[in-house]
Amino acid sequence: MNTSRTTVPCLSPKRSSENVFIPMKRPLLKQHKGCLPYDPHMKAKDLFQEYFQILKNPQWIARRPIYSISFNQLHSLLYGSNTKNIYKSWPNYHKKHFNRSYPYTSMTRLVFKSIAQELSIPLHLVVEIGSFIGKSSSNIGRVIQNNPAWADKTVLLCIDTWLGSVEHWIQERPLIGIEFGRPTIYEQFLANMIEAELTNTVLPLSTPSLVGAQILLRYKLFPQIIFLDSAHLQGETLVELELYWELLQPGGILVGDDWKWIAVQCDLLRFADSVGVKPNVIKNIWYIKKEIDRDYD
Repeated sequence: MNTSRTTVPCLSPKRSSENVFIPMKRPLLKQHKGCLPYDPHMKAKDLFQEYFQILKNPQWIARRPIYSISFNQLHSLLYGSNTKNIYKSWPNYHKKHFNRSYPYTSMTRLVFKSIAQELSIPLHLVVEIGSFIGKSSSNIGRVIQNNPAWADKTVLLCIDTWLGSVEHWIQERPLIGIEFGRPTIYEQFLANMIEAELTNTVLPLSTPSLVGAQILLRYKLFPQIIFLDSAHLQGETLVELELYWELLQPGGILVGDDWKWIAVQCDLLRFADSVGVKPNVIKNIWYIKKEIDRDYD
């Protein structure tokens, strides 16, 4: 596979004649071609102020950040110290078996390995937002397992509601396996992780992406790689970029799928402009790096 990179230029801020609804002392951002118009003054930080206020809380500041956590420690943190292993205790009421029929992911093993090798810090925690039945999760997990430096020291946390998207409910209903009015995607994800023998590497967190971000922030869990493959409407991805960029350990890499989706591309370019970074692209995968010694606020 060809993993040649394309660097997308970071565009300079540009003044706009649009009406000002919320006065902010920040430069107006360029309106990219083909993108729906944004309020040039508004960022996710303006909409989710309470999320970011914790960054100024003295008690939160005083707590030690967590950059490295074992599988068992994360299992206890998320589900409770007395909870049995979620894979071993899973009853599989829906009789799910391994299913590799879902064809869509741009995050191949080769692409993840290539991006991870660009890290300037040790890799201990990877977070994936939007896992579905686990095709990209399996690829990432296998790369972790096959690297001696990561195998016993790195955990992949997968955040998803496992309830499906609008497209799944309207156009691709068989993919989400509805039983008794509810999708069974989560059960299929567990079955696939068991079949892939990733039950000591991958942990699921069944919650919306915004709630997942808050949980990580409350615990001060800072991943080295975050993979966004959840939101695909313009504005949705922008919110996730803002929230998860804050969680990314300095020196880490924020990665995403679906560069060719215009809504994703618009949000990424806007966000990259706002923090002054240059997106890199490998086919349909994009990524941006968070430098260690730079203030992005």
